[in-house]
Amino acid sequence: MCYDLLTIPPEIKQKIATFLCPHDAVQVGLTCVALRQSLSLSSLDPPLLLFARMDRVGDFEHGDYPVRAFRFPILNRRVHSLSLGLRWRDQGWGNRKGQVFVTAISASTVSQRRDAFEDGRIVFESDIAPHEQSALRINFVPIDSDIYYFWYKAGGGGGHSLHLSDGNLRTVIFDDEHQTIAQSYRNLTRIGVINPALLFENAPPAQTQTFFPCLLVRIFQLLRHQLEQKRTPDEELVTYLQEHEIAVNQRSLSALEGLVQADIEEREIRRHEGMDQVRNHAHIPTIFGLGRILLANPEFLVANAQNPDVLQAANQIDEGEH
Repeated sequence: MCYDLLTIPPEIKQKIATFLCPHDAVQVGLTCVALRQSLSLSSLDPPLLLFARMDRVGDFEHGDYPVRAFRFPILNRRVHSLSLGLRWRDQGWGNRKGQVFVTAISASTVSQRRDAFEDGRIVFESDIAPHEQSALRINFVPIDSDIYYFWYKAGGGGGHSLHLSDGNLRTVIFDDEHQTIAQSYRNLTRIGVINPALLFENAPPAQTQTFFPCLLVRIFQLLRHQLEQKRTPDEELVTYLQEHEIAVNQRSLSALEGLVQADIEEREIRRHEGMDQVRNHAHIPTIFGLGRILLANPEFLVANAQNPDVLQAANQIDEGEH
């Protein structure tokens, strides 16, 4: 049975495109105008620097077990694929053991396991890290409602290490034919409305507050509703947005709303991760103790001064800190 690709509904074409790597999907979209309009793949630029350098030494006893490093951010709800580029090598001599992995776990799953990958399914497993520094590209298609993590394994037995650098994440999305979402993303990052890099700079959770982003979403919704009702939008709001090179039309406002909403969700996840970090470290002594966490992030303690969990943990700063 043969199907005419051009007659397939756009949502089916997009689903088919998720089985292609970003480069191949873009090439398919360039074959004709109809496919380009259906797929409309764009990249959210600039790419997000997840880490500049990550050097890990393998523990003698546990170095062969994978260690979770970070969660992949989802910057938009219309993601085609995520592409992480990095440079890597091992210690440069001897046996090669280093590897990296990407795992996925359902957002509704609360893992009780502490073994390898904590119940997550492996969506990417690298080859063994080379002795000489080289480039590595990791492409995968995220599924809605799943959370994705990056893991590494340096190697056990002594003398093993893994060196990663220049970890840049590129998010490829299903845009419209005008590339409205990609352009809106560039505008929002340029004027500082969204700053995904904050989520990876060990910033205290206080910096991930969502009041102003939520207010901005309401403004976009208000203007979009006024346009839908054929009413004249608020002149001062329109002028202010246009001064920042933000187009005020239904297509642009819808894209802006989706981007800021995704940023809000990332901030909320970051806030909860920060609280989990405090809870998980509150009982661990000496160098890993909460005392050092609070000393490194005094703003976090101030911003959460009324939180009973933080107050209790602060009062239990380990004996090794004194």
